[in-house]
Amino acid sequence: MKRGKRRLKSAWRSDPKHLEFVRSQPCCVRGCLEPGEPHHVRSASTSGTGLKPADLGHTISVCRKHHDEGHDRGWRTFERKYGLDLAAEAAFLGSVSGQEMP
Repeated sequence: MKRGKRRLKSAWRSDPKHLEFVRSQPCCVRGCLEPGEPHHVRSASTSGTGLKPADLGHTISVCRKHHDEGHDRGWRTFERKYGLDLAAEAAFLGSVSGQEMP
């Protein structure tokens, strides 16, 4: 008897149009004009193994230099250094991207 592949349940939802919008934004660090790339902002409920937050409402635009710094030093330290609230920034981009929350 063949068994189908088991899939992990996840709240993750891909939204290519939202990611395209996020890529069109500059880096979220004030004064940085470098092009950004999407970074998913994780919370306690979306940071476990195999979990990834949905694109819409959980993605910021951050340039390569600042993206590397966030991973190297930790995102909480990054937020304090630059006076950012990444979750609020992600929610804002989600609200202005023209996409609708599921």
